[in-house]
Amino acid sequence: MLTPDRYECAETPEEAKSMLIDYGHIVVDLITRRDIVMLFRMMVGEINHFSGLGDIFYEGGPGQAITVIERILAKLYCPEEARLRAGAFFWASLGDAYERVLLGVVSAEDVSETFDKQIRLAAGIVVR
Repeated sequence: MLTPDRYECAETPEEAKSMLIDYGHIVVDLITRRDIVMLFRMMVGEINHFSGLGDIFYEGGPGQAITVIERILAKLYCPEEARLRAGAFFWASLGDAYERVLLGVVSAEDVSETFDKQIRLAAGIVVR
């Protein structure tokens, strides 16, 4: 799901937007699963005790997702621009709703419509 070589490069901005929306939902559905949220909370609490834990978690999660997004955008932008846009898309897709899920204020189901709106907005902004 997060493996970059499973995804093709978009040929047009419209195709990129569609692919980003689809992928954004995959990522949000994955990282807002209860078990993943619990793992993230535990990991954050242990970062000070285990050197390199943050790097491992980032590279295995957000880092891989951003690389997939970068690949989707690779034919439309230079490498540096694609990387910047990929990171912007990833974090904008999560937005405030993700923070509230992490903090236990709401469940992912409670904000599913918000996630959809954030993902669509982020895709539109990133391919402008």
